[in-house]
Amino acid sequence: MRGFRVVGSLLAAAIMVVACGGGGGNGGGGTSNCSKTWKVGLVTDVGKLSDKSFNFDSYKGVQNAQADSSLCVSGKAIESSTPDDYPKNIQQYLDQKYDLIIGVGFNLGDAVIAAAKSNPNTKFLLVDSYDFTDKTPPSNLVGILFAEDQPGFLAGALAALMSKTGTIGVVAGLQTVPPVVHYVEGYAHGARTSTTPTGASSRARPSSARERT
Repeated sequence: MRGFRVVGSLLAAAIMVVACGGGGGNGGGGTSNCSKTWKVGLVTDVGKLSDKSFNFDSYKGVQNAQADSSLCVSGKAIESSTPDDYPKNIQQYLDQKYDLIIGVGFNLGDAVIAAAKSNPNTKFLLVDSYDFTDKTPPSNLVGILFAEDQPGFLAGALAALMSKTGTIGVVAGLQTVPPVVHYVEGYAHGARTSTTPTGASSRARPSSARERT
């Protein structure tokens, strides 16, 4: 199981900025005097809220924000079964006049960008993506990106230092997923730069769905 607790923490902080910036909460903690309740809707990538990964921890961030009465947040999540669900699920929130819509994962990028451009009065967050190459992001859209190579570097360095043979490996996720690629690159760099008696080498092997479950 990968630890993505930071996702929930950052997402809760981002929601706090949106809510407090709009004047919905009282800015304190503990008691609530809401002149407005912020409706926050989350759309998952393909998968379940129970995936113990980005979907799970992103929704945990929404729940944390909702639990803070000073933020005046009401949260909801919709699970996506296929990529075709992305725009449909986003539209459900738009039809219900949600204030903030969160897309989980870079796969939702096109759908979120299109919705943000068409709905300038609604705020959007895109988790694990800030790649707006050749696209002009609208002012109502914020992307949250993580430095996956940094923990990968530490893991690779530690593995190399602990290795008795000088050969280490990493079982990674799909190599078509940018965060996985970044992590593995950091892992390999950490292994190469660590001081070991024999010199460590690393080899990345994509894992199958069966191995990841």
